[in-house]
Amino acid sequence: MTDWANDPADENHLRLFVPSEGWKAYADNFSAEDGKLEAAGSKRLIESAFLNALNATNLLILTGSGSSLCARNAPPKAQPAGMGDLWNAVKLKTGDERFKSICALFPSAPVDSNIEKLLTLCKLYLELNQKSVTDEAKSVATFVRDAEQATRLQPSCSRSRRSKNDFSLTSVSFGWTKTLRWAAA
Repeated sequence: MTDWANDPADENHLRLFVPSEGWKAYADNFSAEDGKLEAAGSKRLIESAFLNALNATNLLILTGSGSSLCARNAPPKAQPAGMGDLWNAVKLKTGDERFKSICALFPSAPVDSNIEKLLTLCKLYLELNQKSVTDEAKSVATFVRDAEQATRLQPSCSRSRRSKNDFSLTSVSFGWTKTLRWAAA
């Protein structure tokens, strides 16, 4: 994945996954020879999705920690946490041995440094073992509590002041919030 940290914000960085076509660039692709349209970009589809979202009565957008990779604050503000940051924060908070023992509970579902997957597996375990009073169930419950606390302590995007003409789009991932805001024209 490209590192966007040093690139200015640009709509041409956007990509849209279209199930029947794969990833589509934002901009249209024109022929260099005659300027004719060779391939339509995803601009109109993205704009349509945003318009539909703005007209929705109720809207909830759930994103993973990877959605913060392209969100950058100007220094010296804290940068949003990525998957690796969250993984390391949980590992540090819970301790290496305890962390490894929790991961070992799911040998057929390797977590591959994906903290969202690990916490999802832990929560499923707890749901399926609600009445269990074993040490293992208690350990998983404590791990989830500590992991969620550790992820909440990671930096999130800064929030701008709101006016009556501002719209906000917020995503929440394991207790931390990312908010995108834009003013109405």
